[in-house]
Amino acid sequence: DYLLKRKDTVECMSRLKQMSLAFVMFASDHNDAFPSETDWRKELQPYAGNPAEIFFNCPDGNKPYHYVRQSIAWPKIKEPSRVVLFYEDFDNHNDRICIAFADGHVQSYPSDGCKTIEELAKRNQLILKAEAK
Repeated sequence: DYLLKRKDTVECMSRLKQMSLAFVMFASDHNDAFPSETDWRKELQPYAGNPAEIFFNCPDGNKPYHYVRQSIAWPKIKEPSRVVLFYEDFDNHNDRICIAFADGHVQSYPSDGCKTIEELAKRNQLILKAEAK
């Protein structure tokens, strides 16, 4: 059971990495803008290379990923390695949460009892609302 959960975590992180790369390509093609809050899946789909039902869902429970839209242009983000772009639900992967960041890296964090992205961000000094450089 542990190995299956670990496999799902690795697959989840891989999908989030692909989403980060799709985001970077989208931003590059759209004057460094972020996808819209409502149509982000549709806007990133041409850059995905996988069917949307696979690409935008966590393999552990097939739940959709969440998007944190930022209001400033992508290259102007201060501390992009701490700015959350995509994250998964809080009941996957043995109490770990996979998160994709504005600089393109993906990391798994222990939930440590956190129930929301806001709680997890505060505990780990992550940024949900980016500031300009």
